[in-house]
Amino acid sequence: MGSLVFDPRTGMLIDEETGVVVEENIFSYDLERAYGVEDWLARRHHKVINPSMHDYSIGTLRETVDDYERRMREIFSFVSRKLKLLNVPNDAYSEVMHYLRKLIKRISWRQMTKCYLAVLVYLVLRRRMSIDFSRVAEAFECNGASRVLKKASEIIERIPELREYSRVERVLRKIYSVERDEEVLRRAEAIVNKLRDFIETYGVKESTLAAAILLRARQELGKPATQRMMRKLFGASDVSIRNLYKRLFGETYQEAK
Repeated sequence: MGSLVFDPRTGMLIDEETGVVVEENIFSYDLERAYGVEDWLARRHHKVINPSMHDYSIGTLRETVDDYERRMREIFSFVSRKLKLLNVPNDAYSEVMHYLRKLIKRISWRQMTKCYLAVLVYLVLRRRMSIDFSRVAEAFECNGASRVLKKASEIIERIPELREYSRVERVLRKIYSVERDEEVLRRAEAIVNKLRDFIETYGVKESTLAAAILLRARQELGKPATQRMMRKLFGASDVSIRNLYKRLFGETYQEAK
């Protein structure tokens, strides 16, 4: 992420490197107005942390754009460093930053603790890669974090897209992650839809399911496909793939000679 630039004409906070609008409707109120002791006390004790949430009532203290930009920079820089520490791939990195921008607009600044950020990052990364929360928590320096489930539920309540994928969706995502042929993907999706009930209830590894289904999809289309290829892609054993293939499709897989 590049430096953040404020455009006073539009009230937008923009990432200079990517051109992404980080925040909108920001205005700077540097001068404070006093209307007596009561208003002074109101300003003293009522500080609006997020500029976009200001109610414009007399006597409230507005955080300046410089302060807001500094806070934004600190949070994004902190998360960026931790993602690099976790060796997160670029596509997952972009997705984390996308949801971080969403979350910043929807919660109080006081909730933006290291552990809160760690939970957000975990909720995003678990959709793309196999990762334990303990690893994320260690990277974000929040070992022994309490009430993790509460934090997760609060984040999901504000960003419903982060709800956990169903088993069927996870199998499809495994296939998407290794296959680029659109025709094969469409055929694999059709097979998954036919086997939806089986996938949701049968206790077999998702990687083995993905391997058997992709093997079938490629076979039906006459594309190159071998158990060895699937083993390398998904880490499932030849025996597991062969047995599941027979159970799913009622026939033994025969490799083309």
